[in-house]
Amino acid sequence: MFFYYYSTSTSSTSSTTTATATATLLLLLLLLLLLLLLLLLLLLLLLLLLLLLLLLLLLLLLLLLPLLLLLLLLLLLPLLLLLLLLLLLLPLLLLLLLLLLLLLLLLLLLLLLLLLLLLLLLLLLLLFLLLQLLLLLLLLLLLLRATTTATVTAAAATTTTTATTTTTTTTTTTTTTTTTSTTTTTTNNYYYFYY
Repeated sequence: MFFYYYSTSTSSTSSTTTATATATLLLLLLLLLLLLLLLLLLLLLLLLLLLLLLLLLLLLLLLLLPLLLLLLLLLLLPLLLLLLLLLLLLPLLLLLLLLLLLLLLLLLLLLLLLLLLLLLLLLLLLLFLLLQLLLLLLLLLLLLRATTTATVTAAAATTTTTATTTTTTTTTTTTTTTTTSTTTTTTNNYYYFYY
């Protein structure tokens, strides 16, 4: 009886320890996932910062190009006037201006494409964060389910141990009453024969 009670108590304690071990493992997994999420977010933020710096540099170039062209024109105005007067290079100048305009348009198109890429990266980042949040919620639900099942099994084990102890106590009391009744009957028969 004592061995059975000891085995049931040890099984209940082992079930509770396994439940706590699984809960701690799940918590460690959640912490690792959160750390990975933070690292990925930092990497994405660094990429976005680099893209923003590139965009700023391109904008500065676009702003400085006309100023540089104006400075060059101002510096080369006398020479250009002389050349115009001498060679009449008006069509060539027009072609140069057209080429400059085309270059500016191409730079603007590149800026627009970079902005679109930034928007796409932000959308992908948001989708990734939503997926990670869903995974975290699923892991939390699994953890709660595991802990509830562990507590239910522990409670069931404790109830079974109490039931076995009560049955063993009732059997011991019945055996003691039967032994006392047999001893009294034997002593009564012996006295009657002697008389």
